[in-house]
Amino acid sequence: MSLAGKLLPARVTSGLVLAALAWAGGSVRAKVQEPPAAQSAPAQARAKAEAAVRTAAAAGQSFQALDAYDRYYATAKAHDAGLIALLAKGALTAAAADRASPAHVPALERLARSGDASARAQLESEASGDSTLMRGGIVADCALARLGDSRAVDRLIYRIEDESPADKGMMLNGLAEAGAKRAAYAVVPLLGDANPSNRLAAVRALAKIGAPEHIASLTAAFEAESRAFVRQFIAMALRALGGSAGDALLAEMESASSDESRLLALEAYHASKSPKWPALAHELLRSPDEGPRLKAAVLLGLADADARQALAAAAKSTNVATRELAVMALESAGSRDTSLLLSLLRDPSPVVRTYAAGALLAANR
Repeated sequence: MSLAGKLLPARVTSGLVLAALAWAGGSVRAKVQEPPAAQSAPAQARAKAEAAVRTAAAAGQSFQALDAYDRYYATAKAHDAGLIALLAKGALTAAAADRASPAHVPALERLARSGDASARAQLESEASGDSTLMRGGIVADCALARLGDSRAVDRLIYRIEDESPADKGMMLNGLAEAGAKRAAYAVVPLLGDANPSNRLAAVRALAKIGAPEHIASLTAAFEAESRAFVRQFIAMALRALGGSAGDALLAEMESASSDESRLLALEAYHASKSPKWPALAHELLRSPDEGPRLKAAVLLGLADADARQALAAAAKSTNVATRELAVMALESAGSRDTSLLLSLLRDPSPVVRTYAAGALLAANR
């Protein structure tokens, strides 16, 4: 027995022990870790779905990733922006991995726009070195220009000033899509190019870039142009930029039997904010020609029920080219139709899947 046990009665000893334990209880309890609360069933289901989506996407199995998401959605009854973003990135990564696919560069571009540094680095690599003057290098530079890379814009300008590429349409379209206003000075000389395709691409580029200071050059080109279809494009560009030299021809185009001609009038009226454009756009929504119909839908926007219906119907067409045009238009218009876009991730066309993934990623960041 301890000395305390010999000197103190048993009840006193036990009282001291209890007091000591009570005094220490606070610190003892403070050191004990409470077991973590169990995850709720919905949280567990989401965690399981995320793991499955990540695993499938990492393995390049985008369809399996979609299957995992569909199983989750069937239970959750609500779409999950985080999981959809993972699905979209997985689909884009799979498309970017196939360098022979027409979706390769568009997929890299969309990944780079989402902040993927490795995708941007790959685009830069494909645009440099021995690839610079090859088609693959030009396509990569067009993507980089759209991403705001000023060096890519410089390289595209250099290429259109070089005499060696006979067809400069791709470079001109890339500069136009990038909105590279400083490239206008290099585009103007091509209004007189011997190749009518280059003249046409130059007109469209100036109209899209928005270069009203070059109305005089376009007016001169309009008066000198001998090909009817190029004159129509110049009339559209002039009206879009504030010129009037082509207005008489535009009036003829507005009532023409060709919906392609009427589309040019629509683009001119839309760009110049003419009150004529909405009615003409709704007329072209009923066009049997896909190009005018889809372009009219894009100009009207997804807030217009008829335009929205036209784009959704085209995205489900049996014709792959129609589906590709439709999904490009959906992405351009900023579609947030999650169910439709998810269904397009299963499309046989890698181009459709890529643009659908781009639209989903933009809507679910």
